[in-house]
Amino acid sequence: MELRLHYILFFFYSISWSQQPNHKIDSLRTEINKYEDYDTSKIINILYLAKEVSQINTDQELELYKEAYRQSEQIKHPYLFVRSAQDLAVCYYYQGNYEMAKEFLENALQVARKNRLPQLSAVLLDLGEIADVLDQPKQSLEYTLEGIGIAESKKDYEVMLSGYNNLAAQYYYRNHLKKALAYYEKARNIAYRHLDINKHYNSLAIVEANIGWCHYYMGNLDKAIEQLKKAVEIHKKYENFSSSSCNTRNSLALFYIEKKKYDLASLYCNEALSIAHELNYTEGQASCYTTLGNIHFDQKNYSEALKDYEKSLKLYKELGNLNKMSNNSENIAKCYSLIGNHQEAFEFMETSKYYSDSLTKLESEAAFEDALTKYETEKKEAENTLLQEQAKLKDAEIEQQRITTQAKEEKQLIIASGIAVLLIAILFFFINRNRLKTRKNKELALQRDEIAEQKKEITDSINYARRIQNSFLPSDEDFRIQFNEYFLMYEPKDIVAGDFYILEEANDNIFFAVADCTGHGVPGAMVSIVCSNALRKVIHEDELVDPAEILAETRNIVIHQFARKGHLVKDGMDITFCTYNKKSGKLLWAGANNPLWILRKGEEVLEEIKPDKQPIGRYLTNDPFTSHEVHLGSGDLIYLITDGYPDQFGGPKGKKFKYKALKKFLIEKRNMELSDQLQVLETTFHEWKGEMEQVDDVCILGIKF
Repeated sequence: MELRLHYILFFFYSISWSQQPNHKIDSLRTEINKYEDYDTSKIINILYLAKEVSQINTDQELELYKEAYRQSEQIKHPYLFVRSAQDLAVCYYYQGNYEMAKEFLENALQVARKNRLPQLSAVLLDLGEIADVLDQPKQSLEYTLEGIGIAESKKDYEVMLSGYNNLAAQYYYRNHLKKALAYYEKARNIAYRHLDINKHYNSLAIVEANIGWCHYYMGNLDKAIEQLKKAVEIHKKYENFSSSSCNTRNSLALFYIEKKKYDLASLYCNEALSIAHELNYTEGQASCYTTLGNIHFDQKNYSEALKDYEKSLKLYKELGNLNKMSNNSENIAKCYSLIGNHQEAFEFMETSKYYSDSLTKLESEAAFEDALTKYETEKKEAENTLLQEQAKLKDAEIEQQRITTQAKEEKQLIIASGIAVLLIAILFFFINRNRLKTRKNKELALQRDEIAEQKKEITDSINYARRIQNSFLPSDEDFRIQFNEYFLMYEPKDIVAGDFYILEEANDNIFFAVADCTGHGVPGAMVSIVCSNALRKVIHEDELVDPAEILAETRNIVIHQFARKGHLVKDGMDITFCTYNKKSGKLLWAGANNPLWILRKGEEVLEEIKPDKQPIGRYLTNDPFTSHEVHLGSGDLIYLITDGYPDQFGGPKGKKFKYKALKKFLIEKRNMELSDQLQVLETTFHEWKGEMEQVDDVCILGIKF
């Protein structure tokens, strides 16, 4: 059952009227007819009229916003252009046409930037939300952070509320629930302290609902229900018909299903469905039908559940939502199976798998192609620049040689003409040579500065890539939540790394690993993105627990990704991977070329569990991986390592540090606190390396149980 719902905040414009709705509309039409086309007063009133008709005729609303957009674009009025573009984006969002919504917001962003309009921060946040819906996390984070920064500098509390809510969502969808809750509460405080609730009730209701979802995923279902009830009451008090009102009721219905209070679940879900139909809110309708199907399914009314799931599937097909299409197809298959129609059940399970595979392929190929295209472009540009500069330097050398030869010939001629002429010629020669030398030095200095600037741009780009890569890595806080004592030594050879580490949690299991991908720097980082995404998919979507099965399925995904379009790429990774069950205390481990080291409390011998001698990637054979059950006592230590530390050259003779020396080192320092171990490990590594170049990425994870 899918419980995660998207909430989106858009910047709305409103005006207070004392008349009844029909009277308002008639008055606005009369006001509009007073002005010629392309008059700003006419455009403003068209926008007001579109707002008024939105509750009764969404098609007419869309056409009015289009007309306002067309006229404001024609007269090049920046403020009205941005305003109408935002309103159009809202309409397209409610229709499920996210690409069109993004297109209008991008048009608004260009004009808002160019003219430094006050709506700039709001447009950025809207784009961040649309990018999130379109599963573009990098763009979503960039837009959101920029929008928040602008709003904070101007103390624009309205946009700050949206920004904190959106940033909280970034943490929420990455399962950093405590951080998400903190930002949602910050947004709520902004609303109550600095904003007029009569105008911003919709935003406040959304924030209250999101706080409820945080409590839900933190295991407090009763608190979650209490929060969503607050959100529903806000909607009832101010405006009952909105997408967030629909979503909140549907969420509350899902919570009541878990409480097995099916009457309350049906009540709230049917209210939500009625609102979705009233608004022509396709995604809301689809989600409500899924919820109704879940209610009937839990009550073992499989024929009714089947009807609801089929309605939901039809709507999600219109929206092109592959994930929800896959989920509903699976639900339909379960219904057919339980009513005895096994042929239909089989066909819908195949359909579900087809949709799921299509979604995975689209996501993985898009991410990989974007990263590969950017890298290849930057690499080619850098190579072309260097070749051009080398050619310029070569031309300068040839020119210098020509001048020198000419000078020698002139000198011989001058000597033959006489000593007096010779002295004059020599004087002229040195003056001329100094002038040429000065000019060439200036040219070379200019070329050097240009190369330095281009190098800086490339370095800045790679530094930005490092920030993106780091955002995918678990934080120190994530490790502190799961383990009482640990250390992590992570030192990339270059700005970005091929080594990476993961820490994931699912169903009382903690999954953690240290991996070494093919290469380092930018190529290694690109491989790490493919490999880490594959691991997370297997853990969270395939819900595998056994490390050997996880590594095997990850290998299949990695090979498939790198073999697209007929190219056979041997890139992949070595990895040491653990699954730890918090309830049973059982640790399972599997490794691909990288071992697991264990130091038992009170012992002076380091145990090593050997890995399978094959990588995660294309290889001569694809043998099964081996899982090992490791029994750990209180105070036992485990170490997960890559080969960067032992392979580092250094010391007085410039040799490798080696695994044997690293094992001895860890045994000697076994009684230290792990934080002290980390400090000594880092100091020893840098002293050993000295002035020599670091040969590879370094990653070591130590955990005490």
